[in-house]
Amino acid sequence: MFVHPIIRFLYRQPGRSFFRRKKEEFYNIILPYLYKKLPNVQIGENNVFTSPYNLSFKHDKAALKIGNDNFFSAKTTLAVFEEGKLEIGDYCAMWEGRIGCRFKITIGDMFLAAENFIIEDSIGHPVDSEWRKRQILWFAQNRRKKTTEKYDESELTKEERQFIDHFAFAAMPPMEDVNVGEIIIGNNVWIGRNVTILKGAKIGDNCVIATGSIVTKEIPANCVAAGIPAKPVKKLPVIPFQTTMKKVKEQYKDYISDPRDTW
Repeated sequence: MFVHPIIRFLYRQPGRSFFRRKKEEFYNIILPYLYKKLPNVQIGENNVFTSPYNLSFKHDKAALKIGNDNFFSAKTTLAVFEEGKLEIGDYCAMWEGRIGCRFKITIGDMFLAAENFIIEDSIGHPVDSEWRKRQILWFAQNRRKKTTEKYDESELTKEERQFIDHFAFAAMPPMEDVNVGEIIIGNNVWIGRNVTILKGAKIGDNCVIATGSIVTKEIPANCVAAGIPAKPVKKLPVIPFQTTMKKVKEQYKDYISDPRDTW
């Protein structure tokens, strides 16, 4: 489709693009420097952080390790709670999603994540309704503390407040196989839009997880998985890239790509 050069020029908003680019360049310099100052953090080279919210939460005892040449979009957030351990390999690219690590999450090399992905190794809140109700009251009372130091004993007793204070994160200790579970994602995995990966999930190398899927268990290597919960639906052969190049060049001799469409 032909687009007039003037319309293309106006659409790209060169001034705005210039300032956005400079802002991202500043973040790429300052954010890795600041992140590396945090305890138990290892960050490799050539990582692209595009927002100060890329690392939204990091406890002192939590461990974060990021390899080399990764890209995190402005709406991608990494949160590592309590004594969680989050490890990300090399050459990964993530758009508009969230990783919440309270236990252990390991992501291999060349991981691609589309928009609105969620990776959580904890259920977050108590399933027990009475426990969860007191947790909500605890949050409400803490907000109220800004205006008064007095707590309503009819809502939460002193003993209940002390209990929630002690188990501060979602009022639950991390219990393996109960409310937390290790997540392992292999190398060269691509997850589509709106994919959720939950505690205990394991995804093998070279997998594709279809849009809208929820992964709760093990997915074997070299397959397409889809559904809720996600299950293998197609085996993916490993084809030598030289074979693929030859086939594509023969079939699409007249095709011309536009570099502006690439990321």
